[in-house]
Amino acid sequence: MSNMMDLITVLLKTLPLYVLVSSGTLLVLLFVLLVILVKRNRLIRKAVKRMEAGETDAGISARLLARPGLVEALLRRKGDDVISHFGVADHLIRRLESRKRTEDAKRLLKLAPEAGIFTVFKLALYKQSIARILQTWLKDNHEINLIRKIALSTGGWDFNGEKAWTLLSDCLEELRELSGDPDWPVRYFTLRVLLFDKDPKSLRLMKESFTDSHPLLRRTAAEKTGEENLDELFGALMTMVLDDPVPEVRQSARKRIDSTFPDRWKLNPSGMDALQAIHVLELLKTDSKEDENAAITALKGSAVEARLVAARFLEKSGALERLFLEANRGDREDWERRRTLLVKAVQVDVTGFLEILKTTVSVDVLLLGAKILSEGGNPALISSLAEKAFGRSDPIRDADEEELYRSAVSLACIRGDEKARKLVRDELRKRRKDPDVLGFVLPLLPPGEAPVFRDVLLEFLKDDDFNADEAFLEIMAQISPSMFLGPVLDILEDDRSLHSHSVRLRALKCLGAWHLDYTLQTILENLPILPMEQAGDFALNLRKMNSKALEQRAGFILSSPDAGIRAALIAVLPAAGISSFIKEIREGLNDADPNVRIACLRALFDSGELKASAPALALLRDPVEQVRMEAARIAGRKSTDKFLETLETVLNDSNESASVRTASMEGLAVSDNTASVAAMVRFLDGEEPLRKEMINAMAKKTDRKSIAALVEHFKDSEAVLRDRIAEVFTVMGEAGEEALVSLLREDIASLKPFLADILTRTGFVEILIRKLSHRKPQIRRDAAELLTQIATDSAYRGIVLAARDPDREVRVKVTKALESLATPAGEGILKSLQDDPDRKVRRYTHWAMERLKAGKLP
Repeated sequence: MSNMMDLITVLLKTLPLYVLVSSGTLLVLLFVLLVILVKRNRLIRKAVKRMEAGETDAGISARLLARPGLVEALLRRKGDDVISHFGVADHLIRRLESRKRTEDAKRLLKLAPEAGIFTVFKLALYKQSIARILQTWLKDNHEINLIRKIALSTGGWDFNGEKAWTLLSDCLEELRELSGDPDWPVRYFTLRVLLFDKDPKSLRLMKESFTDSHPLLRRTAAEKTGEENLDELFGALMTMVLDDPVPEVRQSARKRIDSTFPDRWKLNPSGMDALQAIHVLELLKTDSKEDENAAITALKGSAVEARLVAARFLEKSGALERLFLEANRGDREDWERRRTLLVKAVQVDVTGFLEILKTTVSVDVLLLGAKILSEGGNPALISSLAEKAFGRSDPIRDADEEELYRSAVSLACIRGDEKARKLVRDELRKRRKDPDVLGFVLPLLPPGEAPVFRDVLLEFLKDDDFNADEAFLEIMAQISPSMFLGPVLDILEDDRSLHSHSVRLRALKCLGAWHLDYTLQTILENLPILPMEQAGDFALNLRKMNSKALEQRAGFILSSPDAGIRAALIAVLPAAGISSFIKEIREGLNDADPNVRIACLRALFDSGELKASAPALALLRDPVEQVRMEAARIAGRKSTDKFLETLETVLNDSNESASVRTASMEGLAVSDNTASVAAMVRFLDGEEPLRKEMINAMAKKTDRKSIAALVEHFKDSEAVLRDRIAEVFTVMGEAGEEALVSLLREDIASLKPFLADILTRTGFVEILIRKLSHRKPQIRRDAAELLTQIATDSAYRGIVLAARDPDREVRVKVTKALESLATPAGEGILKSLQDDPDRKVRRYTHWAMERLKAGKLP
């Protein structure tokens, strides 16, 4: 060993220095190479071991990626699994994306072409050096499958098709072959590229994309297809708009039409089927008047799906809000049109425009809102509407405000929430002295919400001055008795001095309206509260109760000494359906108590058992004035000749009291026998001091039969009596005028001149002449027609003034009337018009007759 060391020492001393340095360097290099080889082999062995164990190691992956040669060696030993196992492709892709170097592109295409081809393709579109590498790679590996791999790798990515067409210009045939590939990403890729190829073969393939199974291709075709054949393109786009099932495709087609064919977008939803109409309506543009009109047309239709889409569009465009805000009741036809359209929108639950009700104060808009809310919409808005309607000091001062008020009450009661109903409750308190308002509001209260209104209804029950009893009873009859029975019984059972008669009567009527068998005795004991003229109506309640118990209690009461209860019970028995006590009632005509005698007479009349017997007729001469009065009224209603003769005798008896004679007049007035008219006319012809009362009584006979009889008497009477009968018609007012006009229109020749005379005397003709200046044409037409039928001197004074009416129908009626003046029969009227003291009448007469002669009327 020492010899060896000695030898080395000698050599080192004897060899030149450069030899020693070179040798040392070579040894170092050999050592480094050895170390590298050892580490390389160790890394490969380690990588192989990890792969065989199914384990991953990020450190090994990084070291492998830094040394492509090792990757190649591993690929030779273990195959392509190396790439996926160690994530080589992902690393190379990330490095290429960040560094964009050509060598990285080459390496990626070499080591992981399937994973990295998309990244290379994407960068190749914008970097020429990488484009050349890809083109070379494709040329070296000329397979259609490589193009398909590129296409699949894009996955529907939106890339620059024109640059891709340049990049793949050598592969266009392959691309055309792939245009029918079953995978949509492949078809999409080829479409994006071939869109820039003007070859006829490519153009033909592009047309097929309009009907491709994937929506992205159809959408791309709609957006980017060239304009080589505009008619074909427009047709394909409209087919998409109408029939494509995907909204995004339809939207793209509509946008392309707007940009390429701005003047060809014309819509007629009524000419499409339901689905096409929906598709088109979904594409409408809010800034297009054409589209708005189309939506309105669709909203009018019956197809609810189309109406929904149309309504949503019109709401977005603000059209529904404008329709609502601009409503004007002055134009009823337009107002109704708006109401119909807006209701159609509400029926498909498009109601946003109704929010305007929170801010508007327009009666027209509020009223329209009320009409719409009755069909649907947000019930919470009813409170806003009610607040505005109830806030008016005089809600029924004109027709529109009254209708608004009534609609608001109705809505609040029927569809309103608790807040709306509380507003109604407060409104009831505020309007408690207004019977017109209460008469409308009370019947609308929802019985199921009675707890909300209980307190105010109890206030009404106990209010001496309350004057809307009919409406109050209507709602009380519908409400559960349990909420009010206690207070009602308390009122009836309390000392009479604690409650007024009106309050006790109201309580009794409530109790009767509930038909509770267990309150029968209480009802019967309180019948004396009931006015006799109301007995018949109240008895209908008893008819709905236990009839057997009622009959037993009635027998007991009729045998009792209390005249008040007996009279009250007798008055209700006929209407209550109890007929077993007729004998007792007939005997009651001779009862000592006058109220019982009156009740018996009424009961016999109501049950149809009243005959002109001596006891009944004797009541017309009863010693008690009240009995005679009631007997007179009932006798008139019975209307038999015997009763009427007795009534006339009482009427003409100057020794009888004025009140009984007046009651006789009332009895004759209610009689439907024309003999009563003759009796009254005979009395009117005398010099009696009760003539005014008779005229007032006769004025109540406004039925056709009585009116005709009065006209006959007018016809046959002397001047004085005519004047008195004419006064009767004057007192009748509108009711009498309507009956007279009805008779006039029947054109009864024997009565017509007398009807005209009466209508002239009552001032009706003057009213008609004033109506000739009314703003509404229909009122002027009706007035002119009646004047021509009346045809008196005074009527013609109005007719000639209407000769220049702007309405043709009025002028036609005037012409027909004036034509009669040119006959011998009209000569007298014409002369009186020509000599009329009113210069305007004379002038208009001359003008009208000259025009008539010249044939220039109307």
